[in-house]
Amino acid sequence: MTLSIGNDSISPSVVVGDFNNDQRLDFVVVVVDVSQNNIYLFLGNGNSTFQRKTTLSTEYRSVFGSFVAADFNNDDYLDIAIFDLLNHELDIFLGNGDASFRPMLTFTTGHYNSPKSMVAVDFNGDQYLDIAFANDYTADIGIMVGNGNGTFRAEIHFSIGNDSTPRMLTVGDFNNDGRSDIIVATHLTGQLLILWNTCECCSSTNTD
Repeated sequence: MTLSIGNDSISPSVVVGDFNNDQRLDFVVVVVDVSQNNIYLFLGNGNSTFQRKTTLSTEYRSVFGSFVAADFNNDDYLDIAIFDLLNHELDIFLGNGDASFRPMLTFTTGHYNSPKSMVAVDFNGDQYLDIAFANDYTADIGIMVGNGNGTFRAEIHFSIGNDSTPRMLTVGDFNNDGRSDIIVATHLTGQLLILWNTCECCSSTNTD
């Protein structure tokens, strides 16, 4: 089965979720071509077929990169968080639960941020989702703490070494203390780094 996203297009990311609450899986894909950036939604029919794509956003002065789908404002509807590599912004699309989204919210990050991957998890135990980035250019992990209403606090940076070039990250409770830790795969140094979540306020971590 093949679904068209346009000729001469590059798709750096795709996420799966139920965006219209019909108990059928849908997916969202970021498409980059020579003239613009698009975010497309394909609604699933539940029988291995999908409806014709709908455009969630078209940006001419953005370069969309990594993104995740999660409920950032605690309304039980899936939202989308996506990083704009050109403008160094975190863009949030809050879902209405019917495959439509509210106008984009924008949060400025560091000028040289260029995350290759991101995850959404509650790092500080307040029951609100936060977002972590792997910033390869600045060789650090960035965390933006969520306020539970679709907004986020200023990014906090955790250095993992000047030559580390972090690319991929994921989370898990690796020491059974009830807190989400971060494991990062680096590009140039060929290492796996673990950042232990050592506090409840996201103000410090330790690296091994």
